[in-house]
This record gives sequence, structure tokens and C-alpha cells, in this order.
Amino acid sequence: MAKIIDSLLTLMKIDSKQSKIKKQTVWLNDLLFEEIARYRSKINQKNIQIDSIQIQSISMMGDPYWLSVLFANLIDNAIKYTKTNTAIAMHLSKSSSNTILFWIADEGPGVKENELKLLTKRFYRQQPKSDISGSGLGLSIVKWVVTSHNGEMVIENIKNSGLKVLIEFPI
Repeated sequence: MAKIIDSLLTLMKIDSKQSKIKKQTVWLNDLLFEEIARYRSKINQKNIQIDSIQIQSISMMGDPYWLSVLFANLIDNAIKYTKTNTAIAMHLSKSSSNTILFWIADEGPGVKENELKLLTKRFYRQQPKSDISGSGLGLSIVKWVVTSHNGEMVIENIKNSGLKVLIEFPI
């Protein structure tokens, strides 16, 4: 319930324009590791392994608060949908096209192809409704943060199991 209230308050900030992006130099790897540490007990409860495929020390001009919200929502979703005794994979690097690439992949049930584009719509929940709690706001907030930082986001199914969220930010 607290997570739903937090999501609604975040949405109110976004809608009321109180959510100005205050850019400064941000070390994304530090923010990512801080959020992983915050979720450590939930990770341990489900015996989930975190596979850091590649996590580089990368800085960008961005808002540390909103980028932390982005990582928190993605990690929270991955934990909720990942099966017990499996893994969540993450990657953070500079790409050859001079952008920052972050992705997170879970070992959950995935999503029907026709629902992928709907996942970033406010209050959207998979059909039929999942027994996993949530507000349907997390990925819409993530999308707003990505767009506010001039980034792009793609959500795709992983063959045989899971979902992958890819985010690209300009440097």
C-alpha cells in the first residue's frame, strides 16, 4: 500500500510541474548500487541473484532524485515479477554510439506482445490482472524520467522467459 501511495504522490509531482529536473553530474553506477542495496532484503527473501553483466562507472548530467526513482521502479518491478531462486540481470555501459545504455532483465512470465506498448500507460496492469500487487504507475514514471532526460526506452520480451527494459541516454 505504501508503494502505491508513493507512486501516486510521484505522479502528482509530475502532473503539478513541481518535478523540475535539476541536472548535475550524477554517477549512475553509484545510484544503481544504492538502489540495489535498498532492495537487498526483498532480493534475499526470493533468493534472487543479481547478475551485473557489466556495470561501468559512468556519469551524466541528470537529476539524482529522479534517476534514483527510475532505478527503484525498475528494480522493484524486476523483483516482483522474477520467480524465486532465479536471477535479475543488469547492464550499464557507454555504447559505441556515444550514449549511455542501461538494461535490466528479469526471469518472470513476460508480457503478451500486444501489451508491451501499453506497459508505460498510467494505471495499466497486465490482462488478466496479475496477482502481483502494484499500481500500474511504475513504468509510466520511468518513461517520464527517461523522456525528461532526453532518453529513449524500449521494453521487450526475452525469449522463453522474462522481460527486458532498455534505456539509452545521450552523453
